[in-house]
Amino acid sequence: MPAELAPGPVCPRHLVGFDLRRRPHLEADVLVLGGGVAGMCAALAAAESGAEVLVLLKGGSDECNTAWAQGGVAAVLKDDEREGGDDVEHHVRDTLVAGAGLCDETVVRDILIGGADAIGFLRQHGCRFDLDAGRIMLSREGGHSARRILHSGGDATGAEVVRSLHAAAAAHPRITLVENAFAIDLITADGQAPGGRVNGVLYHRREELFAALAGATVLATGGCGRVWRETTNPPGATGDGLAMAYRAGAVLGDLEFMQFHPTTLYIAGGARHLITEAIRGEGAVLKNHAGERFMAKYHPDAELAPRDVVTRGIISEIRASGFPHVWLDATHLGDAFLRSRFPAIHQACDRFGIDIATQWMPVHPSAHYHCGGVVTDANGATSLASLWAAGEVGCTGLHGANRLASNSILEGLVLGVRAGRAAAQAGGQPGRVRTAAAKADPAPEGLDVPDLVRSLRHQMWRQVGIERNAKELTLAARTFSFWLGHQARGEFRERAGWELQNQLLVASLVAQAARRRAGSVGTHTRTDAQPGLAAVRYCVNKESP
Repeated sequence: MPAELAPGPVCPRHLVGFDLRRRPHLEADVLVLGGGVAGMCAALAAAESGAEVLVLLKGGSDECNTAWAQGGVAAVLKDDEREGGDDVEHHVRDTLVAGAGLCDETVVRDILIGGADAIGFLRQHGCRFDLDAGRIMLSREGGHSARRILHSGGDATGAEVVRSLHAAAAAHPRITLVENAFAIDLITADGQAPGGRVNGVLYHRREELFAALAGATVLATGGCGRVWRETTNPPGATGDGLAMAYRAGAVLGDLEFMQFHPTTLYIAGGARHLITEAIRGEGAVLKNHAGERFMAKYHPDAELAPRDVVTRGIISEIRASGFPHVWLDATHLGDAFLRSRFPAIHQACDRFGIDIATQWMPVHPSAHYHCGGVVTDANGATSLASLWAAGEVGCTGLHGANRLASNSILEGLVLGVRAGRAAAQAGGQPGRVRTAAAKADPAPEGLDVPDLVRSLRHQMWRQVGIERNAKELTLAARTFSFWLGHQARGEFRERAGWELQNQLLVASLVAQAARRRAGSVGTHTRTDAQPGLAAVRYCVNKESP
């Protein structure tokens, strides 16, 4: 699958001015940015390979997408633990079908083969999966042909993964964790010019700028779901890693493919709470405003079709009826089963007075997982020397145009461990780094940053959302470019301003990528789609012609 490069939006190399000679700094062999599954696996793997590791977390240990993950981890286990008849080739086939022809089959097979060992790595570091008669309990989700989803605490898998990995990292003598450290920009050896060797990161903590320097850096900052108005992502998912990597000159790809999860709890004024696909895997069904089950007319697998298919089916029903959402009916599964298997969903709905054992849940699609990111190989190596990427911020070719359910934590596990080990082997002390960047003019006074963020997210949902067309994408790209060059120009002094600049840059990149791909495929739906879709990865690089 060849890659085509295109120029991206124009932006400054750095968000703030600095001189490393006048900045306090920390040093390590390996620097990890991010505290989700990929970041923690990278840190542990690097430390266990003998490296001194520094981990910067944007917030606390539970403020990451992994901690919010409900569904589970997809993996084909060892022979005595897997479901009868399942094997890696079945998992490969399901992944390729979901990816709609844009997966890299070699990468898919390579990563999925590593699934069983990745689960072993998790269990070795204290992760507890749900058991049935002493064996790991397996469930099924949309797009999967077998029961191969491991879960913990029913629908609290991500929280258990984060708990176990953070506990192991905190106990490791060669790992230092720094919370509430906002990474602003990657530091490269040649200063202002993008494309150089990465030597670490400039970050902000407790009202001061610091540098973290290392012989190798692993980017594991997660996704960008907060760029859209409707999202399942936590507040910190503002695309910071994508923006930093782009400004540093890294190649990014598949940016048009934001996966919209079909079922999030849809209550006006309430937070969008994810309703895991696993509940449909256990038999819950979707119904339209008239109470009619409808997914069978869109796909033979009905509610267990790939996520992009289910999302489009729901949107079609909403458009036909004018009703703001559809319903998810799990009442036939029984109160005892729902409470034990899906406690988080039960509690979330109960807060709004919905008893899921007797009432249907109102659901609507929301931005959930970004299939694109910083282009890497199967070990997480990027186009920049000494920089690796793992997890949602990366783009290996595993997901193609649409991620198969529960392959995300699996990829974070496999790539995190590989990137950590590779970084430890290549890393070491950073040596003398004397990079500086000139200060820019101050940001405009009186700018209402929260209002501009709301405007951005609304426009992304309306013009770069589930359904897209050339006219709306062109308007969105022009708007974001104008906002970047005018309202969000200059040098901010706080996290909210930097997040705004990162969100605007990511929005511009996604809108441009979506405008370029004229056909519909996977999560990318063009209402004005042109026939003839080439199986090609569209990439962007700041320095490409």
